[in-house]
Amino acid sequence: YDINQNKLLEKNVYNTYRNSNQIMNNKTRNNSNNKIKNKINTTRPSLHKKSFNTFHYTGFNTTNDKIPKLNYINIVNPTTLTRNVTCDNSRSFKMNVDDELRYSYLVDYIYNYYYDSNVIIYTTDEKKDSATIDYISKLFANAADRTGIPKTVSVFSQKTDFNSGYSKYIIETRTNVIISLAATYPHVLDHLTRLNKYSKDGRIVLFGNESWTSMELDNSYLNNTNFHFIGNKYIDYHDADVKRFVKAFSDKYFSEPNSSQYAYLGYDTFFYYLNMLYYFGYDFPEYVSDVYYEGLESSLYFAPAKKSYGFENYFQNIYEIDDYSYKVSQNTGYFWKSCATDLKSLIMMNSNR
Repeated sequence: YDINQNKLLEKNVYNTYRNSNQIMNNKTRNNSNNKIKNKINTTRPSLHKKSFNTFHYTGFNTTNDKIPKLNYINIVNPTTLTRNVTCDNSRSFKMNVDDELRYSYLVDYIYNYYYDSNVIIYTTDEKKDSATIDYISKLFANAADRTGIPKTVSVFSQKTDFNSGYSKYIIETRTNVIISLAATYPHVLDHLTRLNKYSKDGRIVLFGNESWTSMELDNSYLNNTNFHFIGNKYIDYHDADVKRFVKAFSDKYFSEPNSSQYAYLGYDTFFYYLNMLYYFGYDFPEYVSDVYYEGLESSLYFAPAKKSYGFENYFQNIYEIDDYSYKVSQNTGYFWKSCATDLKSLIMMNSNR
């Protein structure tokens, strides 16, 4: 679809995928593998121009307004965070995991592995973050009702608690889980500096944002506070595939790939969708919940969106700092790996096609 000309350049008839709000009902890895094997054996691999479209985040709303009902066009949204971007299109894909899903996963993780913890939500602006604080508090309340384990959730506001600090919130005899809503570099740095003072006296586990990994922060502070973050994006520069990509990119463009300029995101986006199209054909949306992909930067596992049409990414990991380097925390990412097939393994098994 050409946004400027406001017309469809090439029309292909697609099968409209069912609109479902259920995720992986009674799904097993064996069923997934058999479904994939049967499909690949009957699919003639082929690629066609304009099989799907990608849009930069500044152009997605324009597309949303102009082609909200063309359900035979695949729309890939690689950057937007909000959930209502699938524009009532049953073949749209949102790659970023939104905050509601992140916090829901995080609260479950805390209840599973830090059930006896003291929880503190850190905010730099309680009024601005009120909706997020209320949502997280509600998640903890629901978890308490479900498990029968009550948990007190305190809110530390930088504005009102600036002078007193954490002293009235930290419990030295328990693990103190800090969920930080700080987003800008000055606020994050100030928060880490203050929290580091208590890292020796109280047991601290800090959950922040994945954007912190790109900030110039003192690694000793991150290590002391047991920094964790939840997300589906992280570049492991020690990974063999990442090293090969960096070399190939540098050889071709005479510079190293830049994450902020979408080099890794662009590769992961096209690697995933082109291979899904190649192996499953035009009806590949029917198989996205049978396959997961751990890319150079982005990890993807799609299922029908809960609050709109189309699909959204549910792949999330908890990353933690361990001896000044990051690793995936144990027992995370298990759900999609237990009931879906790794795309890269699928490619290797069918590399002779």
